[in-house]
Amino acid sequence: MVRELTIIAAAALIIASLAAHAQSTPSKLTYRCVGKDGKKYYGSTIPPQCLGQPVEQLNTQGTVIRRFDPEGDEKQKAAKEAEAAKPVPAPAPATPQPIPASQAQPPK
Repeated sequence: MVRELTIIAAAALIIASLAAHAQSTPSKLTYRCVGKDGKKYYGSTIPPQCLGQPVEQLNTQGTVIRRFDPEGDEKQKAAKEAEAAKPVPAPAPATPQPIPASQAQPPK
């Protein structure tokens, strides 16, 4: 009887440690894209057919958690560079405005 309880307890400890290890390991991510040929490609790393194409990163349930758009990144970078290259206009010189007579103080 004692021996059976010891075996059951040892088995429970092993199962518990395996369950804890499964929860602590990071989940596998999957990458998905539509290639230039119109086919969908999946992989644990970005598939070679996806280079230069928008790529989606999926979690273990298949939900999109992140999107990568290489064209969008290039467009944003080009827009920032164009904005930085624009010359900054000089401020307009301040023109003196006459003081209304109602606000003018008489000279001392």
